Amino acid sequence: MMKSFIIIAVLSALAACHGAAVPPSEADMFSSFIQEQMYPNSTVEYNEEDQNITFSKGEVGEDQILLLTREIHVPAEPGKTQYANLIHRSPANIRITRVRWRYGKLEKPADMGIEGMETRVVHISYTSFEGDGIHVFLEVFGRIVEN
Repeated sequence: MMKSFIIIAVLSALAACHGAAVPPSEADMFSSFIQEQMYPNSTVEYNEEDQNITFSKGEVGEDQILLLTREIHVPAEPGKTQYANLIHRSPANIRITRVRWRYGKLEKPADMGIEGMETRVVHISYTSFEGDGIHVFLEVFGRIVEN
């Protein structure tokens, strides 16, 4: 009886130590790093099923409509930095409220800029790291405003 108790106690202690010693997953560390360093003021979502990280900037609202979906692909060239720009102009009664993006599975995140939130024209720019390409899926959302 005493042996069983000791074995259970030792196994419990080992399980507790293992839980404390296991580092966070790469995805958790990656998304935390990006959220804090590369994309301030953005929201990061990690999808376990397809192992994609989705980012968004702007407010989520029930009155939003999907204005644009795009896949941007600029192939990598050794030793070169790649650039991609997208400008979306909405009708006068639409304000752009949110941009959501995710990278292709093998792509590293690129430096990104978003200008024009809460206006009718948004400019989204990407700059790759040297030697990398750009492969990103974009969605732009907006809402109808009274004139």
